[in-house]
Amino acid sequence: MDLRLFGEFTLCGIFGDNDGLNVIGNTIKSMIYIDRQAIVTINLMVAFCRALGEELAGQIPQNVAVVAMEYNVEFSDSGIISKPKKQLLCSVLKEYFTATANTLKSVSLLGIKRSLSSHSYHPHRALL
Repeated sequence: MDLRLFGEFTLCGIFGDNDGLNVIGNTIKSMIYIDRQAIVTINLMVAFCRALGEELAGQIPQNVAVVAMEYNVEFSDSGIISKPKKQLLCSVLKEYFTATANTLKSVSLLGIKRSLSSHSYHPHRALL
């Protein structure tokens, strides 16, 4: 499923705001479920957020926001997607990234535990 395509269709008006954003939100929630054991959809999510994060969820990349603040530039809202709908999609995206971070933590800790158990120190081996 191509999130970016659904996002573009929503912005162009092919899908209505409700239908398009519902499909996108439900797809992201499915991706949260898929990524609980191993993170396999993060590349899709990053590409989606880079391409459409600002227009659909009001997300601005941090480096762009820093430069904008430095030069006192404000971003105008396109008005295509209402602010409450942007906030809903933004909360789903935050839910995805929180779940992904938690999965990364648990996978990393599990990998460290496995690594330590396979390379555990045995004093009698050190003497040989």
